[in-house]
Amino acid sequence: MAWFQYRVEFDSEKKEILNAFLISIEADAILEEEDHFICYKKSPINPEEFKEQISNLPGVKSEVSYKICEEKNWNAEWEANYKPIAIDDICYIRAEFHETDSSFENEIIIRPEMAFGTGHHETTYMMIGAMSSQNFSYCNVLDYGCGTGILSVFAAQKGAESVVGIDIEKPAVENAIVHQEINSLTQFNMEFHLGGLEVLTPSKYDIILANINRRVLLETKDGILKFLKPKGSLIMSGILLSDEGLIVERYSDSFDLIEKKQKGEWLCFLWNSKN
Repeated sequence: MAWFQYRVEFDSEKKEILNAFLISIEADAILEEEDHFICYKKSPINPEEFKEQISNLPGVKSEVSYKICEEKNWNAEWEANYKPIAIDDICYIRAEFHETDSSFENEIIIRPEMAFGTGHHETTYMMIGAMSSQNFSYCNVLDYGCGTGILSVFAAQKGAESVVGIDIEKPAVENAIVHQEINSLTQFNMEFHLGGLEVLTPSKYDIILANINRRVLLETKDGILKFLKPKGSLIMSGILLSDEGLIVERYSDSFDLIEKKQKGEWLCFLWNSKN
């Protein structure tokens, strides 16, 4: 199958909205440059139709262009350009081939894959920041929409008693299991499952992490509440600033808002269950 590379110049004021749309229409990878995105999409698709889809998105500054790319090991290309992430002095996220940095309180080692979370996104940054102020000792944690398991690993490092991660993407779950292994957590009470809330056993969690998207958060609020212990904590992100009102309206009847963070056009909320 051929790979198509699309170049999308963006309006800086709407960059985050455009990025969210590109994720939602399932570009296989998105690279951000100073004034444009490079996104990759694998066939079978009609490249002109996909180009038209992107062109109609908010924030596109000029005509979208594309070219056919030669078949190569794109994960190797992605890894070669992967840069470590420093989240304040709290956490250092690096690939296996980077040197360690002992100046950080925590270090997460990942094996970067092109189509999955690598820790660079604003939502991951805020989630880890919010998690750093919480006491995870002896807590049972659910990582809802775990992606590559970065937040699960951090929860374990923070002293959680157990962590369960769920995700609807099989390769993401497989990558999360790899990250459990390379962060020396194979003896830790951590497990990952393919699917949504329906795959969980009837358990209750002290803390639920949900770095997903607005639609899922709105649709599964009752399910999240069902699996949260009384007075439990919910840390959520994946929410654009423009969607703040929808989320607050949906959750404020069952949760008390403890903290709100913003980075760019993205928000992160820390809630405590009212019951």
